[in-house]
Amino acid sequence: MHDAFDLDLTAHRARQLLPATDADVVLALDDESLQAARRLRLKVRPELLGDYVGTGEEVDDPYGGTRAEYDACARQIDRLVQGVVQRLASRETTSR
Repeated sequence: MHDAFDLDLTAHRARQLLPATDADVVLALDDESLQAARRLRLKVRPELLGDYVGTGEEVDDPYGGTRAEYDACARQIDRLVQGVVQRLASRETTSR
């Protein structure tokens, strides 16, 4: 369990994004991942997470970095995902 976000990710497993992936929204953290997702020609057009929430920012991969870099990345992703939740909630509210 990660104390900072109170999440239990022990059962979480990464899954490869495939052309047959059925999703309503596909969000990439950086432009390189975005371009790779778009090459798959999914049923939905992938977007950059930062663009989806209106900040336009990318998330730098902290791989090989310091604990502080990982923590900063986690805080950035948390902030952006909160924006996604707000956007989806407002979309749900307006569709009723």
